[in-house]
Parts: sequence; C-alpha cells; structure tokens
Amino acid sequence: MIGTREVARSHGGDTTFIDNRFDDHIFKLFWALWTPIFGSGNLSRVQLGELQELAKGIYAQRLAALSCRRIEARLRHLSTRSAKSKLWRSDRL
Repeated sequence: MIGTREVARSHGGDTTFIDNRFDDHIFKLFWALWTPIFGSGNLSRVQLGELQELAKGIYAQRLAALSCRRIEARLRHLSTRSAKSKLWRSDRL
C-alpha cells in the first residue's frame, strides 16, 4: 500500500483513496491476500470475493480474541466466586 501510494504520488496522482485505507484493517488484510495472486494474472471475480470474505473473517476472529482477553483481564481482578457469577451473567461485563 505504501509503495502504491508513493508511485501515485511520484506521478502526480491523487493518493486520497489509499491514504483513507491505512486505518481500514479489513482492506489491509484483503490487500495482503490478493496482491500475490494478482501478480500471477489468474484472479477471478469469485476468488476476489472469497478473499474479501476471508479478510473479513480474519478480522472478526481477531476482534473476538481481543474481546476475550479484555474479559479475562477483568475477571482476574475478581474473586473466584464473583468471577463465576459474572461468567453466567456475561451481559454485565
């Protein structure tokens, strides 16, 4: 992405599109997945869609893992009895 931005910039092109994507984690995952395949010239629309879904899935799993870690950190500060109670009423976490 940085290379693409620099090529566009060096040719006087507009870099707004790529600049706006640096905080888009799903886009960055997708970019990392499709770039090697794109170079081979064998990328179909179906594969493109599959790679987009794969990027979304990877990001969703990452967010779920981060969420679990936050809950575990909160529970470490509670007594065992209180922690068990909180686990059964997860809507309070």
